[in-house]
Amino acid sequence: MARFVIQRFMPPPPPSVRVNLNAISEDGFVRVDRADFDRPVRAGSLVRVFEPVDEIEGFARVARVNDRTGLVYLDIAWESLRDLEPIHVTATMNVEAIPATLPRHIWPRHIGQLRLQTMSR
Repeated sequence: MARFVIQRFMPPPPPSVRVNLNAISEDGFVRVDRADFDRPVRAGSLVRVFEPVDEIEGFARVARVNDRTGLVYLDIAWESLRDLEPIHVTATMNVEAIPATLPRHIWPRHIGQLRLQTMSR
C-alpha cells in the first residue's frame, strides 16, 4: 500500500537587499545594484529591504531592472518601514546610587535605575 505525505506549502521568503534610501532616482525609485540581492529578481517581485545605517526594514516592489547597467529600481512601500530593534526605556522609582566598586554581595536587592531593553519580534 502506498503512503502519501501531505506537506503544507510554505512559499519562500522574499529576497532581501540592503538599500540606501537616499539613492532615489528622478522618478522616485530607489536604485540598488543587482549583485546586492541574495537571489535573482524581476520586475514585479516583492523584496524585503533593510537600511542598516538607520536600522529600518520594510518591503518594496521591483519597478524595473536595467540589464545594461545592472541596476534594479525599487518602489519602496514607505508605510511598511519599521525599526529593526525598537528600544524601550523603563523607569523605576526610588533610584539609589551605589558606587560601582562595591562588591556584588553588598548591592541592595533592588537597584532602581533606567534600563535599555530591546523587543524581539
